[in-house]
Formats: sequence, C-alpha cells, structure tokens
Amino acid sequence: MIGYFILGYLFYGSLMTGIGAMASNMREAAQFSVWFSILTFIPFYMLPVLIGRPSAPLAVGLSMFPPTAPVSMLLRLASPDAAVPLWQIALSMAILAGAAVLVLMASARVFRVGMLMYGKTPNLPEIVRWVRQG
Repeated sequence: MIGYFILGYLFYGSLMTGIGAMASNMREAAQFSVWFSILTFIPFYMLPVLIGRPSAPLAVGLSMFPPTAPVSMLLRLASPDAAVPLWQIALSMAILAGAAVLVLMASARVFRVGMLMYGKTPNLPEIVRWVRQG
C-alpha cells in the first residue's frame, strides 16, 4: 500500500507540475487537470467489478493502467476473494514506476521551457515541441 501511495503521488504530482507549468493562470490549470483527476475516480465507478470479480480482465487492465493503478490494485487486494497473483502486483508497480519517471522527465522539460513562455497559452503541438526541446 505504501509503495502504491508513493508511486501514485510521484505520478500525479509530476503530472500536475507539468500542467501548472503549461497554464498561465489558475483557471487554465484547473481546466487541464480536471481530465487527469477524473482518471483517479474511474476505479470507484468500477467498484462492483473490482471487488466482485478481482481477476476479471477489466479489473486487471485498470490495475495495470498507470493513472488508475494505485486505487484499482488496492481495491482488488481488499476484495474478500482476492487472489491477485504476485506477478500482477509486481508488473503493475513496475509500469507505474516507469510511467512516473517518464511523466517526471516530461514535466521537467515542459517546466523548463514553459517558464520562458509566461502568459502564452500553449496548444498541443507546442507542448509536444517543448517536451522534445527540453
């Protein structure tokens, strides 16, 4: 549980840092970040599947997808009939750790270039260019 908390915190913290670097004001940051915040709540919408059938393909897929992995894997493990294989837990944590590192690197590049473009709202091609430039 602690490992998922730390990796999830690193993933979402890095993601929100990148969003904060792209936005020029609080309203824009909220508009960008709402889409990623919704991803955190998807496992709660799928609660009957995650707890009722923790080995279902949807439950396994959600626990491997980095934005939903911390919550969905813990919900799967909390199921009364949880028989989550150890390899799925290890693979999920490895994917989440890799995604957290990649998001951290991309956010650092966006932050580095985005600070120079203060006041200008970027579009998607510009953001991709920032990640490549940084």
